[in-house]
Amino acid sequence: MPELLFQTLQLIWPMLLADLLELDFFVPHGLSVAMLLPFVLDFSTPSSKKRIREIAKILYPERKEHHPQDVVERVLDLNNQFATYDQGKAYFTDEELEKAIPQLTQDARSGNGILTNRQIPTEKDIHILYKKLLP
Repeated sequence: MPELLFQTLQLIWPMLLADLLELDFFVPHGLSVAMLLPFVLDFSTPSSKKRIREIAKILYPERKEHHPQDVVERVLDLNNQFATYDQGKAYFTDEELEKAIPQLTQDARSGNGILTNRQIPTEKDIHILYKKLLP
């Protein structure tokens, strides 16, 4: 589901962020994507509101109104239900991630594809997204 959402939103950079967690900490790819998904969706809402609403329609067909925040909350609920963040913590400590965030951010900014997205994340944006993985 996470990769399908990224493809639907035409976002490449979240995959790059997940790949960096995979490379640096050996986090399985699907897990790293799932961990970052709600934060990327939230960040991407201003530039992808219509597309995220379409995802909300699929997730909540019974509702008359569909909001991007519904999708973010659903993904967060699923991550909590499946203990996604706890599983991720098996691959790195908070201290290791905190120490690695500046390099992860720099690597993400230099990665191929980041400038092709609807909303181009700044260095600060990427830093904040990684920080959201910390308690």
